[in-house]
Amino acid sequence: MELNTVLFAFGLTLFAGLSTGIGSALAFFTQTTNTKFLSAALGFSAGVMIYPSHVSKLSSCDSSLDLTRQLGCFALKCPTKICLQIS
Repeated sequence: MELNTVLFAFGLTLFAGLSTGIGSALAFFTQTTNTKFLSAALGFSAGVMIYPSHVSKLSSCDSSLDLTRQLGCFALKCPTKICLQIS
């Protein structure tokens, strides 16, 4: 393992830790709560957390799309029929 790789990983970890500490200090010492800023920040953080989980599924979606094309879109039609029968 190269030293540059280790230092880069350590730097990213340090940056994430300091960001968390600075953010918590700002939240702790602020007298009033700006609800618009809080809503925007929570929405942004939710998007940041949801994005990797969707990106990790892209590789499996690619293989299932190939299967769907091979089956003549049977896999797309079947779930809609099941959902319509349940409701």
